[in-house]
Amino acid sequence: MEGKEIFNFSPGPACLPKEVLKQIQDEFLNYKGKGFSIIEMFNRSKEFLELAAEVEKDLRSLINLPDNYAAMWASSGAYLQFSSVPLNIGGGPESTATYVETGHWSMEAAKEARKFLNVSPAWQPSEDRYLYTLPEPEEFNIHKDSKYVYYCDNETVHGVEYHTPIVTEGVPVVCDMTSSFLTKPLNWDRFDVIVSAVQKNLGPAGITSLIVNKKLLGNKRADTPIMCDWETQYNCGGFYNTANVFALYVCGLNLKYLKKFGLEYFDDLAKQRSTLIYDVIDSSNGFYRNQVDLKHRSRLNCQFRLKSKEEDDKFLKTAEEAGFLWLNGHIKYGGCRANMYNAMPIEGAEKLRNFMKQYQDEQERL
Repeated sequence: MEGKEIFNFSPGPACLPKEVLKQIQDEFLNYKGKGFSIIEMFNRSKEFLELAAEVEKDLRSLINLPDNYAAMWASSGAYLQFSSVPLNIGGGPESTATYVETGHWSMEAAKEARKFLNVSPAWQPSEDRYLYTLPEPEEFNIHKDSKYVYYCDNETVHGVEYHTPIVTEGVPVVCDMTSSFLTKPLNWDRFDVIVSAVQKNLGPAGITSLIVNKKLLGNKRADTPIMCDWETQYNCGGFYNTANVFALYVCGLNLKYLKKFGLEYFDDLAKQRSTLIYDVIDSSNGFYRNQVDLKHRSRLNCQFRLKSKEEDDKFLKTAEEAGFLWLNGHIKYGGCRANMYNAMPIEGAEKLRNFMKQYQDEQERL
């Protein structure tokens, strides 16, 4: 790959802005002239507390987060929050929560929640709709005693996305926004909890952005493990254990980068990139196939297949040789995916589009 232009289409950890990477490199051995590396910073030091406060301030500013919401950084990824959500706001094992299962990640969340409470499905899709479309809120069957409604805003594996938030009446809404957080403006009237592992649009893997309406704090089960306890995290400033200092530092740099443009810019950029790829798919006469309902196609994860697994593998090998990395689909489902998060420049989508057109032309001439 030496000397070849590379574009990172990884589902995560995803690419970061080059200017952010350059700043990390410049500061790595000497953080802000203090003589120590960022990965050596004591996580209870004055310098760390200043860093953490600045990161939270920039996040709140970027997303216009109201004061009645807590902003925390949880250890691990979103999987830990699959357990934390029912433990903190689900009540006891006889309680019920409604889950909107629309793909791999919402199904994983529901599977974990069943260990702690009763999970009521929000919809019963027919087989031909499953995983290729999304139910509208009017189709939901929200359990009358539901403690909360849980959904995934953007299912990365299957390439489906809610382009407007769902609405419920009087029931707290929990949203896994791992892949779509910071890619579009947010209406805080529609959310009570947002869970977002940072490795898509914000930073390196290892921490999760956790935003919780403060009215929900203090309702945890007595047997909630300490690392799942939102109230404890909040009361100790968001960091109960040794903080992932480096990940938080990178998130802070990236937030300053994102603030230069604003979320409307990244929403528009996501639409531009995905349109380039979907146009190739739709005009390929079946050479590339995407089965997702047009109105629910993801702006961030363009899923497609060729005519067979062998053809998928051949395409992926040729694409990698051309400098387009990690276009393979999820290991469980196969296929191909162009994952294009905030740091993917429009040039990456343009060059992938050109490659896909060229590849089809060459294969059809064989």
